Amino acid sequence: MTVDSLRLQNFRSYSDYTTDLSPGVNIVVGPNASGKTNLLEAMYVACRGKSFRVSDRDLIKRGKSWARIDLDSKDQKRVWKLEEKDAQLVKTMEIGSDIVKRITKKHQKPTTLFEPNHLRLLNGSPETRRNYLDQVLTQTDQKFTDASARYNRALKQRNALLKTGSHLSADDIFVWDVKLSEYGGYINQRRKELIEHINKIVSKNYSKVAGVKTKINIEYLDSVYGNDYTSGLLKKLQDNLENHQQRGFTNYGPHREDFKIIIDGADSSVTSSRGEARTLVLVLKLIELKLLEDELQQKPLLLLDDVFSELDGKRRRSLTEHISGYQTLITTTDAEAVIEHFNTGEYKIIPTSS
Repeated sequence: MTVDSLRLQNFRSYSDYTTDLSPGVNIVVGPNASGKTNLLEAMYVACRGKSFRVSDRDLIKRGKSWARIDLDSKDQKRVWKLEEKDAQLVKTMEIGSDIVKRITKKHQKPTTLFEPNHLRLLNGSPETRRNYLDQVLTQTDQKFTDASARYNRALKQRNALLKTGSHLSADDIFVWDVKLSEYGGYINQRRKELIEHINKIVSKNYSKVAGVKTKINIEYLDSVYGNDYTSGLLKKLQDNLENHQQRGFTNYGPHREDFKIIIDGADSSVTSSRGEARTLVLVLKLIELKLLEDELQQKPLLLLDDVFSELDGKRRRSLTEHISGYQTLITTTDAEAVIEHFNTGEYKIIPTSS
């Protein structure tokens, strides 16, 4: 689906805003705090059903009780609505003639987002790296999405029991241990399969962008060792019940795991330069873009939030070469700095107004 036009009503800083979109590159330009990221965020929300920045309640313009996003295309209309009713938030998505209240993978449009926070992938928190893997998998695997939701619910229940202060026996908490192990096993498996796919191509792609031969390898850091992760996690949870009760939380499972990136034999979080970090994140995002296209058999929407200012000329050129053929939104304060890297192809300048 190529989006022809976008309309925002009571969304974030926008009261009522409409713009046409190019099927190629759309350069969203304006000064800081003019609503550029809000506009890009609206595209993400209408495609994925939720924000990458805030909770649903914060998407409604201050002082209003509802928000709406309309995406029009030749073959489909998508309308995202959020309304406060009796102190509750009611969210719906209209896709063509269908009204959807629970937005699942089949209702979403594949989207690749590249924003400044992603440049902290190497040196940021383990949560940042876990989220990178999970947001790819939730777009390609509904079973993974379901397992993640069920895992988080079971984790919340287990942690609530651990904080009661009463003595718990293994039998009291066994049902949650089993659920965490079952769903955690699938999450762990799919994350490692994704990393295996990335490892097959990341060195070649990095070397091409960087212009120098480089060996990249991503190593997943399990919280449980052994061939059978599910039974291993169950044993860890049972053996550490007393310790978990003292701490008041569960410290084993996919929610505590991480990965590290090895560049030419060295841990990138320790040795990588700023340029290497930017190149690697750019390469990972381009791999993600192609993976979504191959898995879902449709071209993803590409959203680039102020990343041109974070990339040097060589990496900007590499990025523009790869985004040909994808509908793209790029936010920037300097349109000329973006345009100079587009030798061919269609682009449209979109001024923001809030």
